[in-house]
Amino acid sequence: MKKRIFLLIVSSLLVYCTTSKNEKPMNSIESAVTAASTEFMSVEGVVGVGQGKNAHDEACIVVFTDKDSTSLARKVPPTFQGFEVVLSNIGEVKAQ
Repeated sequence: MKKRIFLLIVSSLLVYCTTSKNEKPMNSIESAVTAASTEFMSVEGVVGVGQGKNAHDEACIVVFTDKDSTSLARKVPPTFQGFEVVLSNIGEVKAQ
């Protein structure tokens, strides 16, 4: 139930990333987000993974967290499969 609600939240959010990398993606953003979800959802504090756009209108991966933590920043790389990764602290996700 939590995952369904979270996916609904993620699909309705438009997230802007703040920086861009010169690295060219090898995959589609959709496949990278799917792989990132598999990779990062097991990290404590990560509550979701989604797709966003940066200031240059380039696709990026957004990792949603339930707390602002430097330990999370060390566990999640700045890029994944050629796409920029941005941490976004959205707080605790609760079913309504």
